[in-house]
Amino acid sequence: MTEKIKNLIGSDKGAVTLIEAAFIFPIMFIILIALIYFGNAFYQKARIVSMAERYAIEGANRCADPLLDTVSATGKTPSASNVSPKPYRYIFTGYMEDIESSVEKELVDEFNGNYTFFAGMNPVLRTHQSDIATYNNYLVYATFEVDVDYEIHFPMKMIDGRSLPVMKLHCHAEAPVSSAPEFIRDTDMVIDILDEAGVLDKVDAIKSKIGEMFGKLTDVLKSIGNGG
Repeated sequence: MTEKIKNLIGSDKGAVTLIEAAFIFPIMFIILIALIYFGNAFYQKARIVSMAERYAIEGANRCADPLLDTVSATGKTPSASNVSPKPYRYIFTGYMEDIESSVEKELVDEFNGNYTFFAGMNPVLRTHQSDIATYNNYLVYATFEVDVDYEIHFPMKMIDGRSLPVMKLHCHAEAPVSSAPEFIRDTDMVIDILDEAGVLDKVDAIKSKIGEMFGKLTDVLKSIGNGG
């Protein structure tokens, strides 16, 4: 074996081959490591995007149906006496804070799970936990959104021991909150309030006058059409 290496080095062709290998092998090794690293980084990005979308939909569903949040917390279907329906929760603020908190905790627990190929390459959460999940009430409609700011570090450290932040990323997901029974209940409440205030009687009177006006206008148009 030693003689073969000596013969290879002794020839011009062998010397060129060794020089090429000395340059190419380290480059190929670096490229291979970079491909694995960036592949893992984009996998982490895809995982967090999927996670944010799932929890946005989950939060929206829990806001629409309070029973789901109780089931998620206890793992079983509660009795009717233990369920807080939170009537008119879409109108008044502060009713969704417990759902926001539970979604934030579950998301952070999953976010911090070990799903990385390289040691020390787990995503680092930058958003404060209390700012991750938000219920937005726009009166005519509502949404549940999830915002996540995070970093993915290169699995090496500088001389002073600090990690190198390679990627600073942001993920946003938003889902509509919709509940037909709740919408009907809120509408009924508004109608009851207007009825108690006497507004509906005034609206009915206006509607009657408008109907009479259009009736007279229709009669006039008919008479004109008949040559009257």
